[in-house]
Amino acid sequence: EIRLKGSSLDLDALGICGTKAVVNNRRNTEHQWPDGIIDLTGLKNIDSSLHLSWDEVKCDRFAFEPVVVRMRVNHEGILIDEVKLSQSSGGYITTKGKIEDGETILGKFQVRWSDLALEQVVAESAARFIEMPLSGTSDISFSGKSIKQWVNSTDGHIRFVTKKGTIKGMD
Repeated sequence: EIRLKGSSLDLDALGICGTKAVVNNRRNTEHQWPDGIIDLTGLKNIDSSLHLSWDEVKCDRFAFEPVVVRMRVNHEGILIDEVKLSQSSGGYITTKGKIEDGETILGKFQVRWSDLALEQVVAESAARFIEMPLSGTSDISFSGKSIKQWVNSTDGHIRFVTKKGTIKGMD
């Protein structure tokens, strides 16, 4: 079992998100997903669990506090027991799921969010016009032996609801 706890993780500093990441994505409008074969057979010999937590994770103008990741790797594959991103406003996003190895790799994930402050996760130019706590669910699945196949086979549905939503600046 591996447990890691941190006070702050700045994904901008790692180049994962932020202005630099957005500029690189906009330049590459013909993005090609990797089509190399992913082999998970080595995971069948591993039996471990991983628990990561941070008091705060920053990504561009978004901050989640706290963030928790709990997952296991064993003969079944990669099991995501919980990924929870909490907002200071009280809203949160949780994810759980699994990636199973077999003739083809199968992935299934459930994403839930409750009272997510939508104005904190939409483009900054749109954020000033809305105030909207959003709740909902999403079930997503994919299959294949490469990331490209995973992306092309992604299927699922999204349901959401908002209460007390406001659109500002409309006449």
